[in-house]
Amino acid sequence: MVKLPGSGEIRGVLFTVDGKVLVRRASGISVLDSSFTPLVEAAEPAEFDGLHVLAYQV
Repeated sequence: MVKLPGSGEIRGVLFTVDGKVLVRRASGISVLDSSFTPLVEAAEPAEFDGLHVLAYQV
């Protein structure tokens, strides 16, 4: 079990084939490297609220 960095309600987590981890929170999207170190954070457009995340191009 790993505590993911960041704050806010986690809405989803995706693991990519290259080892990155995408964390969708109420406040936006965080991209973590394979050691769970944050690489980038971005606000999610309001029109995506309520949609399921299938993939993100980073």
